[in-house]
Order: sequence, then C-alpha cells, then structure tokens
Amino acid sequence: MKKLKTILQYNAFYLLLIIICLLYTFYKVIVIKYNAIYEDGPITLLGKVKTVKCYQDKISIIIKNKELIKLDYYLSNEDECNIEVGDTLNVTGE
Repeated sequence: MKKLKTILQYNAFYLLLIIICLLYTFYKVIVIKYNAIYEDGPITLLGKVKTVKCYQDKISIIIKNKELIKLDYYLSNEDECNIEVGDTLNVTGE
C-alpha cells in the first residue's frame, strides 16, 4: 500500500477529488428537488414549539407542523419573551 505522502503528490488525485465533488454537488442541487409543502401567500399554521431563542429585540422560534418552520418575531420590549418549548402556537403570516 502506498504511503499518503506519495499519494498526495500526484495531480491525478486532486483532479479525481474535484470531479467527485462536482458530481456530488450537481446531484444534490439539480437532481434532488426539495419542495415545500406550503404555498406562497397568506397562511395559518398550528404547530408545537421545538426551540426558542430570545434576543434583545426579537424571538426566534422553530415550530413543527408538517415540516420544521423558523419564525422571527420582533418585540417592542424584552418582557414579552414568555414562549416555552412544548407550547402550541397558532401563527398567521406570509
């Protein structure tokens, strides 16, 4: 078996590695299509809270319904951060 030091000196190894990376990227971007379940426009969701992060001026929430959805809600003051993991939220938005 060849040592790693001698293998890495060949340009063919790097060319093969680049080709494999390009093929993998092409496959992930072009071939596999990830479609969202929800359509554009106004929507109302009812879901369970998975994670909550409270910042100074906003709350970042991830809710689980048919798929995971990230919500950002901007606060008027910091005292409104009273959502906990496991709560059920009814969210309306675009």
